Amino acid sequence: MNTQEATITQPTARRRLLLRLKKYSYLIAMLPLALPGLLLSAGQATGWINVFAWGVPVVVFGIIPLLDLMLGQDALNPDEEADVPQMIGERFYKVMTLGWVVAYAVLLVWGAVVLASGQFNALGSIGWIVSIGIVGGLVYVSTRRLLALWEWLALRIPVQKPAAAIALIMSGAYLLL
Repeated sequence: MNTQEATITQPTARRRLLLRLKKYSYLIAMLPLALPGLLLSAGQATGWINVFAWGVPVVVFGIIPLLDLMLGQDALNPDEEADVPQMIGERFYKVMTLGWVVAYAVLLVWGAVVLASGQFNALGSIGWIVSIGIVGGLVYVSTRRLLALWEWLALRIPVQKPAAAIALIMSGAYLLL
């Protein structure tokens, strides 16, 4: 092996290892599912339940963009041509995405039960509904990615329409509850 081959192989192997380790950082995508429960607990503990009912929009549209701005761009994003085809074949991403959708269905039912319990005033109820709805908007993205992971399905139908339908059905079910 000459010097040029060694310099090309070493960074590529290091990059693949870092990408393999980085995949577990995608579990942070589960954070929005935990936010309503965490914020409800904080609201109950402090007595500010109606304020904390608005916590998801504050986190999703305030804190996360600020953190994104402070942390900057991730230099280790997967390469579309070299890394993504391999990632599509990994079961981890399919299980994580499917788990997200199932967990949201559970969150919808739990969110409706909490709302029906009468813990919130009118403004807090609106905040709770908006918070669960924002998490529901993320279901569309997760469902779309889940459907795109199955190549045979993604090649036959445009995944945006079924993903939108699933997100609408789940959000509609929440409104009916």
